[in-house]
Amino acid sequence: NDYAPDLIKFMQSKIGSKKNASYYGFLKAIDQSDLPAFSDRQESFIRYVSEMLPIVRPYEYLMIQRMIDGAGKADLSDVQHHVQISMMDYHQDAFDHALKYMLGSGYFIQRDQSVELNDVVLDVEMDTYMRDLLEYGLGKYDADFYDHQPGEVFHLWTVYRKSQVQQLLLNNPQDIMLGTKIYNGIVYIYVTVLKDEHTKAELNYADGYLDKQTFQWETVANVSNKELRALRNSTAAHVFVRKVEGEDGITLPFTYIGQGKMEYIEGSIKPNGAHLFRILMDVDAPEDIYFDFRLPN
Repeated sequence: NDYAPDLIKFMQSKIGSKKNASYYGFLKAIDQSDLPAFSDRQESFIRYVSEMLPIVRPYEYLMIQRMIDGAGKADLSDVQHHVQISMMDYHQDAFDHALKYMLGSGYFIQRDQSVELNDVVLDVEMDTYMRDLLEYGLGKYDADFYDHQPGEVFHLWTVYRKSQVQQLLLNNPQDIMLGTKIYNGIVYIYVTVLKDEHTKAELNYADGYLDKQTFQWETVANVSNKELRALRNSTAAHVFVRKVEGEDGITLPFTYIGQGKMEYIEGSIKPNGAHLFRILMDVDAPEDIYFDFRLPN
């Protein structure tokens, strides 16, 4: 696969306790020779774009790509047209959401009906580097989401960071503190199956597959009556799971295992005030997913 995740692992790795954040940062950290001499602002922008990888929607990369084609500036109508003709499943609200948070980053400014890079010098080396980075990200997106269905929000068995889930829900990507979110009667659940050895006993929740169609989930300790009521009255749950929280100093993303219907397990309240639910999943887990995310003994 031309878009294997090795490059992203280099970006996310740490050297001397410092996260690289970009492939350029990694090469710089290992003293790679013949690197372009980017300014602090250019390097910061490279890091901003790199940290989106692997992208789970192409809007931002396509918008930046159009600006790069215009030497750092483009009419907003041209940017929108470029995104529309480059996607199978364009949504105006997602385009507006992407633009809003791009402008909020400080790396872009909107002037009348145009949008442009803000104080990011696009010299020859920067232009070349950005084109390669954008091509890599968009190519990997095409490889990861080649069977994406129109109207689909989350792609089965695909990995997401919490910020990316919020991004796809058109919420603030930085609003990621809680492990569970409830929007309009739909629950979004994040599960780490194997807890850290230092995790307190009352936080060592019993989460995991009971069988290939049934996932058990334990609420947080001392869940409020209001939230418990909302969970019991929910219409559906989207479940995101990872086996462990981190590996080799890298915080791991969550695998989307699908949507299901929550069933409260009567009498399941624990001494710590947590409750248990069974989630009957719409799609059975394949063998490898079931093996990785089954309920620990």
